[in-house]
Amino acid sequence: YLEGKHNPFWLPSYTNDIIAVEDMNPGATGVRVLKGIWVRYPPTTIRIHGSFTVIKSISSITDNLDGTINLVFDSYVVGTLIDIVRIEILRKVRLNSDAIEYNHKTRNLTTIKVNVIEVL
Repeated sequence: YLEGKHNPFWLPSYTNDIIAVEDMNPGATGVRVLKGIWVRYPPTTIRIHGSFTVIKSISSITDNLDGTINLVFDSYVVGTLIDIVRIEILRKVRLNSDAIEYNHKTRNLTTIKVNVIEVL
């Protein structure tokens, strides 16, 4: 019995959901990004991949009225985050049921199907 319906976790999208416009300097409290369709349902937490990986909670969003948006973090970034290659949206989810489907296909390939639901 997994109790997965009771324990929420952060699930990354594993895609480049948000495009950074510039690198982040040490002490940065936010990042400037291109405005996208994701603005309708703004994320609360993101994972940024660049010269290192960092997870940040978003405290506010400011529209620059030039096609870009500033995502303001709840804390500053330690170090210079350059060469940002991907910004993923993290969603807080829980299992929708305690059933997990395993499909063992070959010696080194197994697929797993897990149904989740977003929690607020």
